[in-house]
Amino acid sequence: MTTRPVIGLLLFAALGGCAVRSPEMYRDDTRKLLTTKRSVLAACYDAELQTHAHATGKVIVHFTVERDTGRVLNPRIDDLLSTPNRTLRGCVLDAMRDLILAPPDDRNGDATFTWEFKLARS
Repeated sequence: MTTRPVIGLLLFAALGGCAVRSPEMYRDDTRKLLTTKRSVLAACYDAELQTHAHATGKVIVHFTVERDTGRVLNPRIDDLLSTPNRTLRGCVLDAMRDLILAPPDDRNGDATFTWEFKLARS
């Protein structure tokens, strides 16, 4: 039996309404944007597994998607609810740098995103 890393995604976005996207579209588009970093985060998790063979847990990040530019701003780890070590947390924050939601929206989007890291048996 072999194990492989699995990264799960959860996204909750709070918008007071949106002129271009519905809240559901905003959530889905933001999820797609963050999913583009899946391979980077899988590499981070693989590196973590080299040191801690059974590492699992969630990294929960709060951030804002800036109106008009679509830039992901101020990603910050929820230290109370996130479980993996600081190296994996830092890797998640690094992966979120320079992300831009295109096309941008005309309202800020405040979001919470959960990366779940776990081993899958195959």
